[in-house]
Amino acid sequence: MVLAGAPAAWAVTDGRIDAVTPMPSGRLSVVFSGIDLPPDATIDPASVQVRLNEQVVPSSAKPISSAAAAPVRSTMLVLDASDSMKAPTTGGGVSRLEAAKSAAEAYLNAVPSDVLVGLLT
Repeated sequence: MVLAGAPAAWAVTDGRIDAVTPMPSGRLSVVFSGIDLPPDATIDPASVQVRLNEQVVPSSAKPISSAAAAPVRSTMLVLDASDSMKAPTTGGGVSRLEAAKSAAEAYLNAVPSDVLVGLLT
């Protein structure tokens, strides 16, 4: 992909797939975000190329024009709070539940601010 408004040699090499939605036509709608783009740069839709198993597949691209059109990203944390979680971890020390809580807290500190997070116990 090539960026519009950026130097000619600039190409997007890093990004993430934010959403994949199957369409009734049998096609997929994929939302891709470039990471660390220069300020005011946009991805030129004509430069987007999709590859599957190293083969270029027919595709089309268009920018998402507003935040309202952006996908809602969400995730669910599931925490086992059963009696078995009172047992110590394999290495000893803290309980399995405390270790799980610590891992959940680390995840919550790292998850991007636009991701909605739910908790199920």
